[in-house]
Amino acid sequence: MRAISVAGLGFGDESKGATVDALCRSLPVDLIVRLGGGSQCAHNVITPEGVHHTFSQFGSGMMANDQVRTHLSRFMLIDPITMLNEADELAKKTPGWWRRLTISARCVVITPFHKRLNRLRETARGTGRHGSCGMGVGVAREFELKYGRDNVLCAEDIYDWVDLREKLKFQKNLVQKEMGVEATSDLNIEDIKVGYDRWKAFVRLVPEDSSIIGESRCMVFEGAQGVMLDEKHGTAPHNTWTNTTFENADTLLDEIGCTDRMRIGCLRTYYTRHGVGPFPTEDNTLDLPEPHNGNDGFQGKFRVGRFDFTLAKQALSIVGGVDVLALSHLDYLPRLGWQERVFIDRVSELAPVVMQGRGPTAAHRTINMEVTA
Repeated sequence: MRAISVAGLGFGDESKGATVDALCRSLPVDLIVRLGGGSQCAHNVITPEGVHHTFSQFGSGMMANDQVRTHLSRFMLIDPITMLNEADELAKKTPGWWRRLTISARCVVITPFHKRLNRLRETARGTGRHGSCGMGVGVAREFELKYGRDNVLCAEDIYDWVDLREKLKFQKNLVQKEMGVEATSDLNIEDIKVGYDRWKAFVRLVPEDSSIIGESRCMVFEGAQGVMLDEKHGTAPHNTWTNTTFENADTLLDEIGCTDRMRIGCLRTYYTRHGVGPFPTEDNTLDLPEPHNGNDGFQGKFRVGRFDFTLAKQALSIVGGVDVLALSHLDYLPRLGWQERVFIDRVSELAPVVMQGRGPTAAHRTINMEVTA
């Protein structure tokens, strides 16, 4: 049994999705485990044939072949409605994905009430916005921490109408108490149930993560966002409410007694950040095309900056080091004023660079590593 954990060493958008896709195409990976975050994730993958998908709540190697499975661990927050929307898109691009998906019964569910409160709060902050994606992840996590798992909606609760209705009422009342009755006037619990009924007809819940993870011979643990946005190590309030390090992967692997582990840290040749928040090397003069990132989302401006070795060392310290690095966007180095060999040598002083990306697809990536399951 072999486990490869993938985490971003920046503020997100470090090509984690493309890295997972490349691993699934090059190595005998049979399972992708999502480690955390929620529906705010946007991991862009382009196949060698040119098919594009933005993975949000599914493993980013699902288009690599039709044998790779995805498991959403209990550390992930799920949104059944947006999951259905993503599934409809994914079904156009890869076959049989429903049979390749399992979900922990203990996943916290992000509901329309979480999303509504999230967006109302962020909008009310005006120029003091935190940089939220507006997908309700932080509010769902806040409710979990404040009221406990017994009072939040988990995936297994969707199957019990009485429990589901009471927990949705509880959330609705909290939003109304803070933002007024009109804040939820268009959100009907019975309508929400209709969407959830469609979702539960397709998915397979499992009571324990170990029952799925323990069956794998070679698995990839896919992280979300970047460690510089971590709930403990990011700069509040411009950080996430979830763990973006390798900690959740280590917990799951400890539970099944897997010791054959590899940590991959993902870096670009430059840094990026969505929305507001500290960005030491931001440089608005850089001309770096971003076909799948823009300024028109709820989160706000997409920002770029030059590579920061100090920041990279800080990220490595936060996660306790990595075994190897995946370095993407090497084809942009001429725009950044670097010679490729010089840059790779410098980055290799941090950790060995075993994956090099010079374009958008797995065909543009070289992998110098072997995994035997």
